[in-house]
Amino acid sequence: MEMGNLKHLREHGPVPTSDLPHEIRAPQRAEGLAVFKLKSGDGRTQSFGGPFRIAYLFDDHEPVEVVRVLFETESHLFDLDRRGLVKLFRGHGRQWSAAASTVLSEESPLDTDRNSGGWDTGETQVCPFCGDDVLKGALPSHLRTCPET
Repeated sequence: MEMGNLKHLREHGPVPTSDLPHEIRAPQRAEGLAVFKLKSGDGRTQSFGGPFRIAYLFDDHEPVEVVRVLFETESHLFDLDRRGLVKLFRGHGRQWSAAASTVLSEESPLDTDRNSGGWDTGETQVCPFCGDDVLKGALPSHLRTCPET
């Protein structure tokens, strides 16, 4: 007889650990049950503002499926800085940051009115040395060639 959690995951796909019918045990982990827990901090030891624990089957579920369930469960994550989130996922491995990028792109396409630094396209700031108008986010590049530096 198949263990309840494994059967549940095969039938329903990745789910928050709180949705599993039973507590996770070592034999289930040996059968491929894994838990993705979004963590932050040095050594990824701190929980990132909540439990964020998604159970999945290592051999059956792709990271993008797991991340999609995480974002569906914790929809407030969509309100956070996109780059910061992808970086946070990168700490768990390249496949997880790629999955996060995919899910974020599906749910909130990049704002084409903003540049890669998040500034409005065309928004400028004044160079503190020469007084020229410089695109926001481009000041470091400008300073390399600024005649007053």
